[in-house]
This record gives sequence, structure tokens and C-alpha cells, in this order.
Amino acid sequence: MDGSKTDVKVTVDLECKEYEGVTMGFPKLQPTDVHFGSTGNAIFNWRIVYPRIVMPTKSCTMDLKLYQANSISADEFIGAVSVDLRRYVERVARDMDMIYIEKADLQFTAGAGGDEEGGEGGDGGEEETVGSVQFEMWFMTQSEANQKRNGKGREDPNDFPQLVTPAEGRGWGDVLGGFSLSLPDLGLMKKVIPLILFTLLCLVLLRFIGLL
Repeated sequence: MDGSKTDVKVTVDLECKEYEGVTMGFPKLQPTDVHFGSTGNAIFNWRIVYPRIVMPTKSCTMDLKLYQANSISADEFIGAVSVDLRRYVERVARDMDMIYIEKADLQFTAGAGGDEEGGEGGDGGEEETVGSVQFEMWFMTQSEANQKRNGKGREDPNDFPQLVTPAEGRGWGDVLGGFSLSLPDLGLMKKVIPLILFTLLCLVLLRFIGLL
């Protein structure tokens, strides 16, 4: 980023026909919360959980997408990256041993067209690195996962490991910082408008309590 503030979120989507965790309350598409006013390093401390992947599986891919969050209009796509999970889940199913990937980094890229389809025609074109994400991953058998239950995000049960809400980008000042209200140069009207708004608010309040 160039130092300007951006409201950032990430979505994670599992592409796997053998996934049966939806009925347990864990959808394939799981978004993070929003880091408001990020100047480059957005922090989430967010857990994505995908239980009950039935083996064998023909395909198991995790798609991560980076967005500029927007409270009024649709979120603006920034970049994406995909991770093939099949070899990890197959190894755990074969060896019955947990796999832990510690603090891996993935690069978000955007296609030539800058959209979610990889540019015009959806053929990808030349890709540009637009950011990165650092994460940890655990792959374990379902029986072991049942003993280490965790909720999505920072929901309870919140263990293995316990996640805390970041202080950065979560305060009201950060949330309201993304909104700006500016009035055109209306001369005297610019000074009168706040008084008119206050008067209208008072009239609405009086009407509500039955004095008008």
C-alpha cells in the first residue's frame, strides 16, 4: 500500500465436494472481520475451521481473497491466492499424524484486469503481487479435532491457540475514520445547514414524544 488508509478483510472459501462440515455450522465461505484504517499491515487473529473432510477426496483447494471493505457499496476486490490442501489431508488420512505448518506466507495477486476473474476474458493475463498473508495451519484427524474443538473466528470455544481481538483497527475512531462528510462551498448556507438539521431533529423528537 502507499500509506493511505484502507479497510481490509479476507474471505476464505473451500472448494471440496467431500466436505461435510456445513451441517456442523462451518460454511465453505468464511470471512474475517474488518481491519479499519489499515496503512499496510492488517491484523486479524482469525480462525478458519473446516471439519469433516471425507476421504478420499478428488480435490481440496482453499481460495483466499483480499478485499477493501465497503459499508455502503460492494466490497472492492484487491487480490487472491489459492492453496492446494489435498496432499496434506491425504497424508494425515494415511499416517494418522497431525501436520502443523508454522507461519507460512502467501502472495496475493491480481490479474491484468484487476478483477476477481483474472482480467478480461478470465484468462489471468499478467499477474501483479498486491499483498501477502501470514498464517498457520493444522491438519488433523477428525477424532483429534473432536478433542480440540474450536469456533470460527474468535468464537467459543477459543483454544488451540486462544485468539484475542487485535487492538489495531477495531476502535470506533478507526471505524468512523472510513467515513467522511464534506459539504460544498455554499457560503452562508453551509453555516445554516447544521442549524436546520438540528431544528429538524428537535421537531422529530417533539413529534415522537407527543408534544406536536
